[in-house]
Amino acid sequence: MSGGVRASRVLGAARLMGRSSLPVGRNCLAVTAFARQQQCSNTISIEMARKFSVEAAVQGETTEHEFQAETRMLLDIVAKSLYSEKEVFIRELISNASDAIEKFRLLQMAGEGPMDLTTDRVHNISIITDKVLRTLTIQDTGVGMTRQEMIDNLGTIARSGSKAFMQNLKDGGKVEPKDIIGQFGVGFYSAFMVADKIEVFSKSSVESSVGHLWSSDGSGKYSMQELADIQPGTKIVLTLKTEDAEFCDETNVRDIIKKYSNFVGSDVTLNGEKTNQLKPVWLMDPKEVDADTHDDFYKYVANAFDKPRFTLHYRTDAPMDIRALLYFPENRPGMFETSR
Repeated sequence: MSGGVRASRVLGAARLMGRSSLPVGRNCLAVTAFARQQQCSNTISIEMARKFSVEAAVQGETTEHEFQAETRMLLDIVAKSLYSEKEVFIRELISNASDAIEKFRLLQMAGEGPMDLTTDRVHNISIITDKVLRTLTIQDTGVGMTRQEMIDNLGTIARSGSKAFMQNLKDGGKVEPKDIIGQFGVGFYSAFMVADKIEVFSKSSVESSVGHLWSSDGSGKYSMQELADIQPGTKIVLTLKTEDAEFCDETNVRDIIKKYSNFVGSDVTLNGEKTNQLKPVWLMDPKEVDADTHDDFYKYVANAFDKPRFTLHYRTDAPMDIRALLYFPENRPGMFETSR
């Protein structure tokens, strides 16, 4: 008898004994205790996931907003036609989270504005999967958003908050942003390919800011609500469609992260375990990269098992910043080795 069937029968027996007027003996107490233990172990993941979704206390009234007509049309295109592979939505959301963390770092360097930049944050991107609730949660410790920024950046498709952020820094002339990924403003909405509902919890790093919840089912409307007791940064909770439940499977999500997001600037953890192990070798100082690191990176990008015969790792910063990394394989790829 399988563990799941045995547990369900024990639970059923325990419920029947709970309704019975017969005296409870030692065996009955043991069965009841076991049933409670099974219930506890089966609900741990549910309670953890629920905490991610409703941990913030509701503080303000919910306000409803509508997308403009052309925005609704564009949303439909983004959600159904723009991407050929559904899995890329994970790459897009991780890229947005990486940008948020990079923005916080750049603002720290610039030292401008009424920002709460003194707090030492452990910058990472945390991803939680839950098969029971069919949810996927992506949380970052980045700069966060104010209410107006959430309306501007999430309520308007194809408006890039990252692009506007870069332009402001360039105009100030103090920091040159080089590691901001998203500049086109449509990546976030790719999540509607797989989600029935998207909830975005965010609190800006601006001093005295309050948190807000942005929520939409992709039908052309979204709601905003003020929340209390949330940390600075952004958390996105996706309630997945039944047919797309594969994206709350830990193994599948890990493979997608390794495929698309192995080289983001911050650590990516999946259910508490670091996932992006490889470093962006081409961004490192050539003098700091040893042969073993080159061998591992070559095998990853070339989908090969040999070692590079020659390696050219070049960097110059005048008259422009150029970084180049070139590997020559030990053996010539075969006729049918198209992946190489």
